[in-house]
Amino acid sequence: MRHIHTLMTAPNKLGLAVILGFWALISLAAIAASDELRAEGHQLEEDTLEHQVADARAYIEAFAARTPNWPPSRRIHRQAPQLAELLVTVARRYGLPYRALVVTARAESGFRLGVRGKRDKGDHGLLQVNLRHWGSLVEDLDLGTAEGQVEAGARVLREGLDACGDVEGAMAYYCVGSCKVAAGHRKASNVRHRIRALTRWGRRGTKAG
Repeated sequence: MRHIHTLMTAPNKLGLAVILGFWALISLAAIAASDELRAEGHQLEEDTLEHQVADARAYIEAFAARTPNWPPSRRIHRQAPQLAELLVTVARRYGLPYRALVVTARAESGFRLGVRGKRDKGDHGLLQVNLRHWGSLVEDLDLGTAEGQVEAGARVLREGLDACGDVEGAMAYYCVGSCKVAAGHRKASNVRHRIRALTRWGRRGTKAG
């Protein structure tokens, strides 16, 4: 009888194990799907205009807060909401990573509108577009306006992105007109600083560093 009982119960135990294993797989799949949906939802949130503007604004305000003794800092802090919205809107229009355009504005002018480059080199505006090099690319824009200054920089950065295929190359292109900068070039450290700032922003959040 014991032999018969063993023969009858062994399949039942096996069947129970199969069922439990099946439900465990379903549970794991459900958890994975839930995590994926949350990740997608978070990504969608990050991709919204409102989220990007808030991110850019926090970055600009953090920059102004780090330089309290610099005379333009208060004005930059007051203008942060408008500057952030303008930079993000134009970046989206040109298919650019908005953070790349914001970091470029910081590096070029410290977020100052209408500023002119030193020694009349032709650099102009928030993104210090050099009119001697890029004049034909931006000649239809009104560089006396904030939007014209931002759009001018966006056009140059977009041309760099198309030519180089990645943001790092585009940053170099913006500075020197080529996708790579020689180590000994006078602007090499400038380009490295921009790329480092962009990387840190993505890793640490909105801290301007």
